[in-house]
Amino acid sequence: YRLVRFTTAPKQDCIMLGAKAPGGLPASVKGIAVGRKADLLFFLHTANVLNPVNEDERSRMVAKGRDTFTLPEVLRYVVNYEDGASVTVPVALEKGVDHWIREEPAPLENAQIAWAQRLETLQGRQAVLYSMKAPNPRPDVAIKTIDIEQGRNADRAVPAVLAISTGTILSGE
Repeated sequence: YRLVRFTTAPKQDCIMLGAKAPGGLPASVKGIAVGRKADLLFFLHTANVLNPVNEDERSRMVAKGRDTFTLPEVLRYVVNYEDGASVTVPVALEKGVDHWIREEPAPLENAQIAWAQRLETLQGRQAVLYSMKAPNPRPDVAIKTIDIEQGRNADRAVPAVLAISTGTILSGE
């Protein structure tokens, strides 16, 4: 990704979803053009987490005999291929994205820190962007478009998507 200063960017913009966002935003953005094959997909995003997962929720799940706690899906990417097929890439809170303001940002299970910076306006805390990498399950078919949609648990967060990129795995030549 190539990041520019928001204050000096030619166009200060990102994609945000959700009725709970200031001004009430759409639940999805459809048809982001791609037009190429890819082995990997990279998503640069963050979220304003309104309803974080709490310890009481985790305890209730464990009490119900579940071995693993299913984290809420707050965002999903739908990859639409030239042949009409599509696949969904879910993004779970605390796994693929987290709150955009952190005391000390840390990598997540499915995402790395792409950028973090202490800002005076955040009283010493840091703004953070996460980069989530996903293998393309159909690398031999061109991706026509990508849609961005709120996840099943949209009430928990207002996601912000800053960039989507594709990658090709190079052979060891």
